[in-house]
Amino acid sequence: NKKIGELPNSDQWQIFWDSLKYMESQLLPSRVAVSTLEGIIFQQVKDIVRLEADMNYTQFFILNQEKPLVASLNLGEFEQIFDPYQNFMRVHRSHLVNLNYVRKFIKRDRLIYMEDGSEVRISANFMQDFLKVMEKVWVYIWFIAHFDSLIHSTGQFE
Repeated sequence: NKKIGELPNSDQWQIFWDSLKYMESQLLPSRVAVSTLEGIIFQQVKDIVRLEADMNYTQFFILNQEKPLVASLNLGEFEQIFDPYQNFMRVHRSHLVNLNYVRKFIKRDRLIYMEDGSEVRISANFMQDFLKVMEKVWVYIWFIAHFDSLIHSTGQFE
């Protein structure tokens, strides 16, 4: 029997974590329809590295794909489509990036290096929002990396 305020054990945390991941994956579509000049492409959201404005069109840069997809909607319309996906963020009036593919960030240059080798400059207007989001991401990554050692060192979850 658990008392009120007692911390869950590691198995309970794992069940909670797995449930959360499952719910997240079920709530949002895994693909997005991208209307191009050739037709409609159903693109896996997880493989989209970034989107870049190209006048009234949007270029989709896809992981392990040399040529970008050119979509017939502008970036603002895709910003609305990707708004529910917490890993996508507008960092410039011409760029929407998938935070899962940020490899490196140089604060003084306001420059993001992406996993596909591309570089995206963050505009001053979006810098504070980017820093807030990345702080949450870094805390999350740190927590995941240290979760097991926290459980075993404190003994609170056993």
